[in-house]
Amino acid sequence: MENVFAAVILIFLFMFGGFTFSRAFFTAQGTVQEAQEQWNSRTRDMGGTNISPVELEVLNAGSQIEVRIRNNGSVRLIDFDRWDVFTEYYDDSETPAYQIAQMPYHTTELTANTWTVGGIYVSDDSPESYETGILNPSEDLVLLLNVVPAVGVGQSAQVTVVTNNGNRATIIGTRNAPPVLTPIEEQKVALGGSIV
Repeated sequence: MENVFAAVILIFLFMFGGFTFSRAFFTAQGTVQEAQEQWNSRTRDMGGTNISPVELEVLNAGSQIEVRIRNNGSVRLIDFDRWDVFTEYYDDSETPAYQIAQMPYHTTELTANTWTVGGIYVSDDSPESYETGILNPSEDLVLLLNVVPAVGVGQSAQVTVVTNNGNRATIIGTRNAPPVLTPIEEQKVALGGSIV
């Protein structure tokens, strides 16, 4: 009788262990399948994403950088707060110092070393009217960057934009040097005359 009781307990333990193992196996399989589906979705999004730089201008005495990028891919881009924006430039100090920064996104006002969306435009430079706030394929996104210290006169600034799914674009632009009027030797012009 004792052997039968021990055998029943052993059979119960084997069955319980088998069911527990089976359940764990199927749960793990579901987790692996879900992870694979997420990976495939991310890979499709990355393959369909293509941003390209269009233009970079240094404005407001070097304190603001305006970058225009175009969505040449087939995926709509959103979640600008999850994008990474990096700047590199030489500042406007007497001995220009190299500045590099990762700039956080701000939706309202620009503070020191932050960026925001200046607008989304369709191909003819008119503001988007379809799905506002989403960078659809063939649309341009204007990023406004507030840099402190300012970009130096005649210095180049490089901006790298990385979307939330890993696609990147890098563009370089130069702050214009203000024109300098060089005086020429004094010349006399007769009344009603002209000079080149």
